[in-house]
Amino acid sequence: MTTDPAAVIDGGALLAFGGHKGLGLSMAVELLNGALAGADAVGVTSDDSWGHTFMGISLASLGDPDEMRARGQAIVDRILATPTKPGAEMRIPGRRSLEARDAAVARGTVEVDDGAYEKLVGLVSN
Repeated sequence: MTTDPAAVIDGGALLAFGGHKGLGLSMAVELLNGALAGADAVGVTSDDSWGHTFMGISLASLGDPDEMRARGQAIVDRILATPTKPGAEMRIPGRRSLEARDAAVARGTVEVDDGAYEKLVGLVSN
């Protein structure tokens, strides 16, 4: 085990999160972004042999899209209902961003901090 990023690049490996399931997800990502895209595995030859795989799945080809959405929502609802330590809430990646987007759309405005606003004004003024 190491805390040195260079040790990983020099032939080490990252420990997959989530035990055997995390390892399976990591391998799937490596295979999709390496083998299918024609790129090297990370660290095999060079840092510039990257690959990306994009895939789309039509829900309609797998069954009733509304039923799948309902089943997906049931899974999210079950996750959100998981007990947490007092004062904490269950978090799902991207949920806060979606809530902030929905609030901005409802308001009709986007909040920007003062520093970012000044930079934007400076760019437009030049």
